[in-house]
Amino acid sequence: NYDLPRSAVDYVHRIGRTGRAGESGIAISFITAETEAHFRLIEKRFVQEVNADCLYFEHEKSGARLLKIAAGDPNKLFNIAFKTIPENDNGAPHILEHSVLNGSRSFPVKSPFDILLKGSLNTFLNAMTSADFTTYPVASMNTTDYFNLMHVYLDAVFNPLMLTDPRILKQEGWHYDLQDKEAPVTYKGVVYNEMKGAFSDPMTELYYHIGKNLFPDNAYGLESGGLPRAIPSLTQEEFAGFHRKYYHPSNSYILLYGDADLARELTFIDEKYLSGYEKSDEIHDIPLQQAFREMKTTVASYAVPEESPVKDNTYLSLSFVTNDNTDRTTTMALNLIVNALVNHESAPVRLALEEAGIGKEVMGWFSESRQNIFTIVAQNANREEADRFREVVISTIRETVTKGFDPEAVEGILNRTEFVLKEGDYSQKGLIYLFRNQQPWIYSGDPFLGLGFEKSLKEIREGLNNRLLETLTEKFLLNNPHSLLLTLHPEPGLQTQRDRQTAEELADFKASLSEKEIISLVEETRNLQLFQQKEDTPEAVATIPMLTLSDIPAEQEFYAVRESEAAGVPVL
Repeated sequence: NYDLPRSAVDYVHRIGRTGRAGESGIAISFITAETEAHFRLIEKRFVQEVNADCLYFEHEKSGARLLKIAAGDPNKLFNIAFKTIPENDNGAPHILEHSVLNGSRSFPVKSPFDILLKGSLNTFLNAMTSADFTTYPVASMNTTDYFNLMHVYLDAVFNPLMLTDPRILKQEGWHYDLQDKEAPVTYKGVVYNEMKGAFSDPMTELYYHIGKNLFPDNAYGLESGGLPRAIPSLTQEEFAGFHRKYYHPSNSYILLYGDADLARELTFIDEKYLSGYEKSDEIHDIPLQQAFREMKTTVASYAVPEESPVKDNTYLSLSFVTNDNTDRTTTMALNLIVNALVNHESAPVRLALEEAGIGKEVMGWFSESRQNIFTIVAQNANREEADRFREVVISTIRETVTKGFDPEAVEGILNRTEFVLKEGDYSQKGLIYLFRNQQPWIYSGDPFLGLGFEKSLKEIREGLNNRLLETLTEKFLLNNPHSLLLTLHPEPGLQTQRDRQTAEELADFKASLSEKEIISLVEETRNLQLFQQKEDTPEAVATIPMLTLSDIPAEQEFYAVRESEAAGVPVL
């Protein structure tokens, strides 16, 4: 009993089938006709958790993967994601996310989205860089607008001007700035400044040092957003090469959600973009970090102003590399465990640290990536308490495993988890499904893995009677040497020291320049400013697809917006 758009129903009926039984009911393989935009339908499956037929395709010429969640929802979503694996700390994935949105072949304006927003009815428009992928979601309830946004996004990622215009890297990433011959050289750039601001937050430092120490041999130990001190090492050649390497259809994951005409979506994506590519055999995977033989202990610092108090301002953390993300039941169970152990009002680790007087705030989180991380943090602590922190946490976890978790607390957390997953009463369903499914799909290759949750809920409920949570806690927290005790303490004047070092490096750089090179750098700085200030031509602006009154139905359905207490998101 579900609604499927008429166009999607017709599409399914028109294509031929060569069926075979699969593990979860009937998994039918379809071969599309040539008129169906050169997409081969690999599997069509009704997914109960999203109440829709889901159709998984491969574009035969380019190798692009595409999943359509054919829900009867007018709030349509398009997303394209790419694995983008950092190769160092220079922030190439993050800077590229910014830069592809600075004009493209079909839309040669400085910021297509600023112009598009003036004539768009989008309900979501953004882009995000993760540790190992970059994603570009957009949503709209207006069909014309939806296709306009899809067009601009696809042109941005596949045909960006940043490939040939080095001014975009200088603007969005970094550049040497010299206002006149006598002025000091400085670094400027959108992402450079953004990441300087981000690393002024001790939590960013904490995340960075956890990853760096737990994954010394793979990309999860690198900063995909960019370390301020490393960003100026990124060259235009490396930047363009990063795009060519990772922004290929064979390395892409496309999600379509909602009631748009499926045949029209596939035809548009094929004819406008994917048909121009050949499938690539290059595989982009992050090798697993080899597990440690014993817990690592390390100390790091974060910057605070001169004369700032250091007492009660240290972060103490214990982190454990746990399971493979593709094991969705264990992943869900560990999410439950971190709340039961640490975040619940009566959580044993929280209470034990409070009683021991270690830290004024205790928190835990479970970070999902290819290799998941379980972290417990005591904030507003002191560095000399690190060993005691570890002892209290480990002894409390051991006691909890012996006695068993509080069944009432666990039941409450599990019920809330189930309620949030099943409620589905929110406006951005496509976005929710995207975020829920994106990592499992990328890591496993299974486009349905992250959509389903009933199986995991059932296995966890059944496992509660067989000490499932205690067994997982013992395995991944008590008997897991791939772990880290990190002490992150405040260091007054550290930022001043870093700024002084940067200024000295830039002064040495300027001193190495000839008079002619200094004049050239001043001119280059001025030209970049003129480029930034210059308005787009009317001809360039006219390339941006804009809605007209005729594209907007005269009659609209009214939606009242309220706040969902359970999900914490606006709902209709």
